[in-house]
Amino acid sequence: DFRILSAGLVSPTDQNGYQVLTRRDDSGSSYKKIVMRDGVVVGFLFAGKIDKAGIVYWLMKRGVDVTAFAAKLVEDDFGLISLPQALRDELLGTHALVREQNSGDM
Repeated sequence: DFRILSAGLVSPTDQNGYQVLTRRDDSGSSYKKIVMRDGVVVGFLFAGKIDKAGIVYWLMKRGVDVTAFAAKLVEDDFGLISLPQALRDELLGTHALVREQNSGDM
């Protein structure tokens, strides 16, 4: 099985203002492309290994500024741990759980 997943703008016709990050693994069995504008993911294409695409999609839909960790998005070891703690909490819903637990303590 060779899986391909894409969302958003993956081939901007006007390159001005866009940053494109790509990575192909050594075996050629995996390819990742992230398109950003002003630090925000506006599109991506994953081929082969697509297991982390959901995280990138979430970042894109939320309009998160990924400037601080953009290079990690195409790395093989990219995952939830690559995100700042506040984003991990929001993605996992743990910030709401902690708030609920803390409000019950009062």
